[in-house]
Amino acid sequence: MAQERLGANFTIDITSLKAGLNTANKMIRESQSEFKAAAAGLGEWQKSEDGLNAKIKSLNSIIPVQREKVEALKRQYQDLASKGMKDTEDRAITLRTQINKEEAALRENEAELKKQSSALEELKKESASAGDAI
Repeated sequence: MAQERLGANFTIDITSLKAGLNTANKMIRESQSEFKAAAAGLGEWQKSEDGLNAKIKSLNSIIPVQREKVEALKRQYQDLASKGMKDTEDRAITLRTQINKEEAALRENEAELKKQSSALEELKKESASAGDAI
């Protein structure tokens, strides 16, 4: 059985890709819930260093899992293609659609990480300027 490493916490046997993807999705949901719990008492979390740090931490844990999901799906597609799957088969189309959706989610989170990291740096600069002014 071929096995693929997904994230730091679990391994996927590509013969049971669906189970591995379900585990990855659970890890992502857990990270998102941790952020929600951390940000719950912060009000406008985008305006606080703690809120931005919580969001960045969440994204930093989600993005590697999403990257591995995309790679596992691509490997599965290539494996099936090498075994004779035709591009026009339903399962090929479904798998390519799933790859596209996962890549889109990954890119959105990468953009969000960049945005929140920039916001944190700007907040730190503003805090430093305010401290200097005082």
